[in-house]
Parts: sequence; C-alpha cells; structure tokens
Amino acid sequence: MVSKTIPRITIDRAKCTKPMECRKCMQVCPHAVFAASPTKIEKFKLSTEYALRAPYRAYCIVCNECMNVCPTKAIDIKLESQ
Repeated sequence: MVSKTIPRITIDRAKCTKPMECRKCMQVCPHAVFAASPTKIEKFKLSTEYALRAPYRAYCIVCNECMNVCPTKAIDIKLESQ
C-alpha cells in the first residue's frame, strides 16, 4: 500500500474576511488550489460575503506562496499522511 502525503490547509475565516477583494492566494497558487464561494445564497440576489476554501488541496505542492502572500496570515499548511 502506497502512502500519499497530502497537505492539510487551514484557513482562519476570522482573518480572511474579504477573499474576493484580496485574491492574492488565488492568484499566486500555481495549481489553483483555492476558491472563494458565497457564504449565503439567496434567490435573485448577488452575494456580498464569500469564504475562502481549498477544494483542490490534493494538488497542493506545498510551495507556501499562499502563506507568504497572505496579508492577514490566515492560511496554514501542514503535511499529513493518508
């Protein structure tokens, strides 16, 4: 059985409050690991609140560029075995 090391990406949402305005981690990530999604969806209304998430964390190469560029230091990456 082959063990693959995948990163655990933690995003502090108390620090990352405006991901659609900042977008620095999304722009710098070479594998597009990050995405921002609306926190509340209402019919016929555009969302104004978004939350950063890492839906493609399996593609993370742990370059730490997202951590380095984040102005609020809201992103933390640790390696864990699966």
